[in-house]
Amino acid sequence: MVGTFTDQMSGARLERPVPTNALRAAKAGRFNLLLVYRVDRLSRSVRGLAEVLETLDSAGVGFRSATEPFDTISAAGRMIVRCSGCSPSSSGPPSSTG
Repeated sequence: MVGTFTDQMSGARLERPVPTNALRAAKAGRFNLLLVYRVDRLSRSVRGLAEVLETLDSAGVGFRSATEPFDTISAAGRMIVRCSGCSPSSSGPPSSTG
């Protein structure tokens, strides 16, 4: 473990000191995986989570939840994240044709 970021604030707002510092450290290459206990502790909005995932992906940092099937390291985990609409490569749920 390289470091621990402990946030006691609500996940309702992404603009908090701890997530900001974690994303700054990710961009600086200080770690290659961000592990959260639950996704809603980081962000409660799909848009906010998508922004975090995009930032991490750009920095080459994986994302995992200890208690949920969010894992951008494995192929199966990336598929689950994409299907949830939170992936930077996902523009939302698939559209139906016909």
